[in-house]
Amino acid sequence: EDMSCRDVLEVLGWLLFTTMSTQTRLRGGVSYGEFYAEPENEIYVGSSIIEAHELEQAQEWSGVALAKSAANRIPERTSTGVRFQWWVCDYQVPLKSGKGNTCSNLAIDWTQGIHPNFDIKWANSHPEPTEAEKIDNKFGYDKWKNTLRFHQEVCLTCFPSNRGKD
Repeated sequence: EDMSCRDVLEVLGWLLFTTMSTQTRLRGGVSYGEFYAEPENEIYVGSSIIEAHELEQAQEWSGVALAKSAANRIPERTSTGVRFQWWVCDYQVPLKSGKGNTCSNLAIDWTQGIHPNFDIKWANSHPEPTEAEKIDNKFGYDKWKNTLRFHQEVCLTCFPSNRGKD
């Protein structure tokens, strides 16, 4: 039912928000569809699981995107403040070249977590990468930059000018 789906998205939002201030940032894909689960034998089978995994692998950031199947499951979002109700926002999710053909460009809006001031540090020891780190860890650097960009383009708390987008 709708409330259960919404609860899953909200939990993902809080999980992402909590990990943004750690060195263990997450990335994920959300799909919707039938699948078979047998937890006692650790068996999970279904096209929705594969779709979610492939979407997760296609992304180039720390965040969670919804596959088209999951986006289609969400009721039409027409009221004021829709992203606060469903913890999703329209966003051009950064994808690896040629990947993510099931991406809906709906992303979990983890910026809704309460934070008066928020920095996504490169490392606990230093907030920005060194020039050597930018070169040696290009893929990690690109993902970090894309995560920062999402925060800057979506967060209403840290960037009040974003309020006009909702």
